[in-house]
Amino acid sequence: HVSLVGHSFGAASSFLAAQQLGSKYPLRLAALLDTWAFSLPDATLQAAANCSTATHGESSGKASRQVPVVSLISEEWTKSKELFAVDTLLQALQSAGRLEGSYFVTGTVHQSFSDSALWLPKFLAEKLYMRGPAEDDGSTHKAVALCIHHHIVAASTADLVQPLHTSDPASARASTAKLLFEQGLLPKQLLPY
Repeated sequence: HVSLVGHSFGAASSFLAAQQLGSKYPLRLAALLDTWAFSLPDATLQAAANCSTATHGESSGKASRQVPVVSLISEEWTKSKELFAVDTLLQALQSAGRLEGSYFVTGTVHQSFSDSALWLPKFLAEKLYMRGPAEDDGSTHKAVALCIHHHIVAASTADLVQPLHTSDPASARASTAKLLFEQGLLPKQLLPY
């Protein structure tokens, strides 16, 4: 099984790949980091609530399935004038029962999710707005990786959501984020969005 992870335009691409390939390939999860949803056509944003993951106009002959999604947003991205497109996408995914969790990461900028914060000297990364002023070396990457890991595990096994005693997969997925917070499995810099 494969999980898709993308940042910015890569997140939009990962979302589209999950929509179009989810019924053909064993995709476990799509993790979207600071999704540049403004680049997606309005019809795609609205179609996110569609339960079918088959390519538009195509019939795969297989039962369609939903690829669960987790979203992480930098603090800077929550102040973007294009946030409405991200909110539209997340609301559609929530309505379809596909949104496993949505988080924002405090003290971060859009580039915090990229590798530049790992190799660029701290003073230079901060000056170029490629790292939040309070970010420790690698702290954002560790928090994001841990969050995505927990969601991949939840998507592949029932162990994480089993205590919820629910037979409804959408309800179980929506409860994953809540359970992660209740069990203290996520770093404090991750907050529900």
